[in-house]
Amino acid sequence: MRCLFLLPCDGYDFLTHRINTLLMKNDLNSKPDTRLIISVLIIIAIFVAGSFLFAYNKQKNADMYIVPNDFKGKASVYFNQPTGTPEKVDGEKRIFEIPASGTLYTQSPYKDKWNSYYQATPDGKLEQLIDGNSRTGNVGFAYKDLCNSWIENADFIHSDTNGQKVHIAIFVVGRK
Repeated sequence: MRCLFLLPCDGYDFLTHRINTLLMKNDLNSKPDTRLIISVLIIIAIFVAGSFLFAYNKQKNADMYIVPNDFKGKASVYFNQPTGTPEKVDGEKRIFEIPASGTLYTQSPYKDKWNSYYQATPDGKLEQLIDGNSRTGNVGFAYKDLCNSWIENADFIHSDTNGQKVHIAIFVVGRK
């Protein structure tokens, strides 16, 4: 009996015997089970493609919160306000343009959706703000070297006041 890779030959136990048996196998005609490998690769590809499609669809339909150029601080959006601004929609996206005061009252109902944050530039273009939400592990200070503005924190408040449900979106824009 041969011993390979310095495994002890004396006091042979089952595990040592099994390892040596596997290592001594020199069957050059043995092939890996290609069906199993292909199945695993297909499952991984489907999972990755599904994740990308899910994220793309969520971003495509995301509510857009737009702050003015050079905005810094807390922004609040109060939903379901009868005297607020009417809902603004572009395709499937709802657009919330935050005034310089940082507070927007909108007639739009609250919907639990994916959100994207933008800053209007002086030339009228939109610059997407990186979300540095500390609850998701993306701490805002990591973006201070990369961007002039970013989202430090975002949260939603849901409460029942005088029998009326109140929904408020709050986010904080950081700036250098």
